[in-house]
Amino acid sequence: MGSNDPSLDGYIKHVDHVVSLCGIDHVCIGMDYFEYQAGVADDATAKSVYDYLLESGAWSAEDYPPPPWNYPLGIEMPEKFPNLTHWLLKNGYSEHNVEKILGLNILRIFKEVWK
Repeated sequence: MGSNDPSLDGYIKHVDHVVSLCGIDHVCIGMDYFEYQAGVADDATAKSVYDYLLESGAWSAEDYPPPPWNYPLGIEMPEKFPNLTHWLLKNGYSEHNVEKILGLNILRIFKEVWK
């Protein structure tokens, strides 16, 4: 089982890995910030919501690990998401490729699908 405290460096390595598998034109980040994530909800509330989602059948334990749900330090809250731009640039991504990862790729797909 992995660490419950993910790092931004580890996150960037994951982005690098996906880019190496699929190519830069097929990678887009969707953070899925969640109202019951660590730092927003307390652990007891998050666990209660988790149990409810499992019991209702909306989630399965195989697909969703139990809380706490932590995001990489530096982008752990929505207001810190812009820090990701700096980290991608620092790790060798061009401005254009950062734009692709942060949304241009998904916009391109939306345009292709919903003509």
